[in-house]
Amino acid sequence: MNDIIIRKYKPEDEPFINDPRGYNREKVFVAEVNNIVTGYMFLDISPGNCQVYIYINPEYRRRSIGTALCHEAERMCREKNEYEFWSYYYNESVKGFVDKLGFYFTTSSIDAEYRGDFIPEQKRDMIRKCRIEDDERCSYIWNKGMHDMRLRVGYPESRIYEPTEEDRKNFIDNLDDHFVLEENGKIVGYGCICGDSIGALAVAEEAMNKGYGTALAIFMTNEILRRGHKLVYSDYEAKNVNSRRVHQKIGYIEKEISYTSFKKIDKE
Repeated sequence: MNDIIIRKYKPEDEPFINDPRGYNREKVFVAEVNNIVTGYMFLDISPGNCQVYIYINPEYRRRSIGTALCHEAERMCREKNEYEFWSYYYNESVKGFVDKLGFYFTTSSIDAEYRGDFIPEQKRDMIRKCRIEDDERCSYIWNKGMHDMRLRVGYPESRIYEPTEEDRKNFIDNLDDHFVLEENGKIVGYGCICGDSIGALAVAEEAMNKGYGTALAIFMTNEILRRGHKLVYSDYEAKNVNSRRVHQKIGYIEKEISYTSFKKIDKE
């Protein structure tokens, strides 16, 4: 369609926005055709991590509106000298659409929730809160674990991310939310909580298959309950068999699967 207008969100667009996730409206752009809002996109451009979520109202799908929004997102990323582009979607049928736009599938993430009571804890004497000096080791375990997992599920361009100064500051400022599991005085497991959610969970490669991931997941689930939350949330890679088994064993219920695809933006 040649008459697609893409513009910034305005408050009067709100009735046309299907947004269960509470996106920051400053990062929302609307697709308009003949003065009718037909869809929108949430675009978050940050160094090394451009993300887009696109929604098209059902009656206007298959009319190239999603394609136009995606091309506009690429253009804006290019303007910011960002050339790696991530697309998130919640219906596997969308994969064909993003494939045609030059993306390739990387990961799928399960959103799960726990509604039960406190769980008997395992290996409790091996778990403690983080200290400032744990930052480097925890960052390594997390980033190395994510890298290894991405390679296993079919994302060949994965790399081990180096923590930024902001990452380190967030770690130090929120030590009460970060936990480690030690084996013979060495940190081999790391996890953190974010409000009512498990935000990170990783075990060092040399300490796999010892029940450490389960012990940390149980401890953090209980800690979130101890802080007064009635429900506990977690998300994990759908193809990560170990993580999925841990959460199922504890009693988490899988609610939704989201999918992620990746594209390198051409420099013009």
